[in-house]
Formats: sequence, C-alpha cells, structure tokens
Amino acid sequence: MKQIDKNKKVAELISENPEIKDIMISLGFKDITNPMALQTVGKIMTLEKGAQIKGIPWEKVQAAFAEHGFELASKETKTISIDPSNDLESYILRLQQGEDLESVRADFVKAYENVSVQEIANAEQELINKGMPVPEVQRLCDVHSALFHGKTEAEVLADEQIPAGHPVSIMKLENQILKQYLDQNREIPYVELKKHYKKKEELILAQLDALGYPGPNQVMWGVDDEILHDIPNNRSRIEEMIFKENQILFPLALEKFSKEMWYQIYQDMPIYGNAFISEVASWPEAETYRRPGNDGFLHFENGDLTVAQFEAICKALPVELTFIDANDINRFFSITNGVFARPKTALNRKVYSCHPPRVQPIVKQMLSDFKSHKRNKVERWFKNTRIQYVAIYDQEDQYMGCLEIVQDFSEILKNHQ
Repeated sequence: MKQIDKNKKVAELISENPEIKDIMISLGFKDITNPMALQTVGKIMTLEKGAQIKGIPWEKVQAAFAEHGFELASKETKTISIDPSNDLESYILRLQQGEDLESVRADFVKAYENVSVQEIANAEQELINKGMPVPEVQRLCDVHSALFHGKTEAEVLADEQIPAGHPVSIMKLENQILKQYLDQNREIPYVELKKHYKKKEELILAQLDALGYPGPNQVMWGVDDEILHDIPNNRSRIEEMIFKENQILFPLALEKFSKEMWYQIYQDMPIYGNAFISEVASWPEAETYRRPGNDGFLHFENGDLTVAQFEAICKALPVELTFIDANDINRFFSITNGVFARPKTALNRKVYSCHPPRVQPIVKQMLSDFKSHKRNKVERWFKNTRIQYVAIYDQEDQYMGCLEIVQDFSEILKNHQ
C-alpha cells in the first residue's frame, strides 16, 4: 500500500498522484473539478481540513483511499525555530508540540501577571512569518484567553473609558447577552452569532489587517468559521472567543484605530444589524461625522456632473457597483438594495482584506489573470444574484482595475414564474 502524507495540500497530492482526484470526487469533493478552485483553495487546504469543512467522516476518507491502495499517514513536519529569549512565543509553541492546553494555561497564569495586547499580536504574527500554517495558529489561539485572567470586565471597561454607543461597547453588550445564552444552556441562533462575527471580521479584523496586523484576521476569522459550522459542539470555543474579543481584540483595536476610523465603523454597523439585542445607544459625535470628499464637479468627455448628481444616478441604477483600482485597492462602491454588506471602512484598502482568508487566494488569482489579460471577465451566481467581475483597460490596453457588478434578479424571476 502506498503511503501519502495527509498533511500535504490537496493540490500537491493530486499533482503527485493524479488518480487521487477521482477518489476525492467520489467522496463529495466536487469543487476540485474547477481548475481555479484546485489551484487556489487546493494550495492551502489539506485533505483532512477539507473533510472537516464538508462534514465527511475521516474514517470514510481513509477507507476510500485504502480501497485504491493508499494509506493516509502523518509524516514529520517542518520544525519551526523559536527565539529562546521570547518566553511568550515559546509558551505558545508548547501547544504546537502537543502539550496539554490546561498545562500551558496554568504555567502562563503563574508566569505572567500583565501581558500587553501588543505582545500577543507580535508573537502570533511572528509564528505566521516563520512559516507556521494558519490552521495551527488557530489551534494555538485557544491559549490566549489565559493571558488576561484576573482582570475583571468592570476593570477593562473602566480602563478604556469608551462611550455607550461606541462600536466596542455595542459588541461587548452583544457578547454579554451571548454569554447569558451559554450560561442558561439556551440554543444559540446561527443568524445572530453570524451577524456578530461578520461585524468583528469585516469592520475590525480587516481594518487591523490593513494597518499591518494580519495575524488576528487570519486566525480569528478561521476560528469563527469553525464555530459557525457546528455551533452546538463549539459552545466552549464560543465562550473562549467572547473572552478573546473583550480582552484581546477590542483593546488592540482601541489602541490602533483613530477616532475617525471608529466614527466610520459606527456608521457601517447598521448594515449588519444588531446581534442578540433589539436597540443600541447612539454615539452623537459619530452621528454627525462625514467622510472627507470632493464637493465639486466631475468632468467627463460627454458632460459634467456634480458629485451629488453622480451619486444619485448610481443609487438609481438597478445594480451595485464596486471599483478596485490597478493596485487592488477598493476605491468606490455604490449602494442600491444592498445585496451584500459594504462598509465604508473597506474603502482605500486592499480588496483581499475584505474577504475571509480562505477566499483571498481566489481573489488574488482572478485579479492577476485580469492584469495579464488571461481573462477579462468572471461571472458567478449566488442564489438569484448575479455577480460579474469585469477587467477595465485604458486606450493603450493597460489594466486600470476591476469593476464588480451585482444585480439581484429575485423580483424579475418571481414575476416570470
């Protein structure tokens, strides 16, 4: 029986053993029939992780491979060098070496009375920079809550001195209600938890990524996905995530975000809706904030429009438009019926940071194909919504950017049934 390494990425396994592709398709891995998916997601996804996401029992995968003469084994992985002077990093790495989580927690509490949020972010990012796979860092993420044991919620709030309507106050209130669901052993609504996590991911994690702190984005987003995939069996992880958000993520964001960034986040939050709560306090100073803009004219070859006129025209169109420039920066989007949440905080930063880490390689590949003229258009459907990505070139055929066009056909299809 031929032994293959289950820790290798799917694309690599299929490249080495093409017959594996048919085995995977028979198991239900239909996505690998798409060459683009295979060359993007397949390059970062292991077979075992893919089976977990799709809900395919690992024993079934092993049996199918065994029938075709393959034994799935775990071969020795690359060791990651650590800085012996960095005690924080060495504590985290103990988990990677298989030590019991509670043992690491206990030592951590004894060794550290005060650890800064900055130290956590730096240590986590260093692990990623050294080559540790993001899923491994996600597993290590469970030790982080031990770093702040001993500090009460009241002390944290007193230190931060944030107003009631501030986004962090709102999300902490959502976490407070979520904790009550856990304590009372109540069923946690998927939609409510999803709304809370989406706000965290797209308004806070993505912003930290854009500011040069990709670690929290890569790690927490992945953990969120795992939790949402099976909420009933992840209650302890939900409780840990509440702790991490309140005492690690939110303090880091409060340290790094400007007041203007928080104003914009506050204005974007209604796009996602409240989670677990019906009403929230207002933040008066954020209500009156207006993002700096140009109030003059836009001059086109066929006429001139004021900015207000142009925005009104865009809102009247039965489509949503997003423009990503040649440097992959979000520069503009229009809002009509709001098929997808589009926070203004996404403007003027890389488009990749607006997507989950697992999707980012797909976006990068598509834009790369547009730049090289390999493709100039991609179309996808999500339920009754058509999403088109169109490459924009100038008169010299130089790439200018990508236009995303989103159109909801629900009403049209309903009227023609």
